[in-house]
Amino acid sequence: MRRCARVKFAMSCILAALYASGRSAARSRRRKLWICAARACNILGTAKIGEDTAMKIGLQVPNFTFPGGPEQIPGRLAAIARAADDGGFYSLWVMDHFFQISMVGPHEQEMLEGYATLGYLAALTHRVKLGTMVTGVIYRYPGILVKTVTTLDVLSGGRAYLGIGAAWNEQESKGLGVPFPPIATELGIAPLYGSVAVCPSGILPRY
Repeated sequence: MRRCARVKFAMSCILAALYASGRSAARSRRRKLWICAARACNILGTAKIGEDTAMKIGLQVPNFTFPGGPEQIPGRLAAIARAADDGGFYSLWVMDHFFQISMVGPHEQEMLEGYATLGYLAALTHRVKLGTMVTGVIYRYPGILVKTVTTLDVLSGGRAYLGIGAAWNEQESKGLGVPFPPIATELGIAPLYGSVAVCPSGILPRY
């Protein structure tokens, strides 16, 4: 696994352990996750910093509610994408949510599916990198997720990124009928390991 993939995987392990520590879990399971996080810290500590780690500025679009109603979404989103592409932003991101999150607005607000939106943005842009911030691993089987992202990568000319996390929005999952296994169990952490294991490292962000 290339360094960028190892670093991203390491950070996912740390976040999973932190998340598990705040939820009810057997002591032995928490211990296993913290051991994994400790090893992840070692990975991060040995990662060499090179020229490719220079700061790059990206733009995230978290809100699709525009004056004039939903019919304004395609045109407004296209204008944002083109402005980001022409204005020198390095990357352009959307959320991987199906309802609007409470930190941004009411659940009833407009929310577009992330990867369909990125396909639309890919057709409108030529340079900017594209990704979700970040993909909830429970929403798609690992193989299907990787197929989705690599398809975007091919059609965008190699501009796709995969940011991946364990997912946190239990209310959203219940509303969609998506299983929401506790991250502090093997069932909860397995999709995260599986998705990273089968993911080509070239589509992982180079931080």
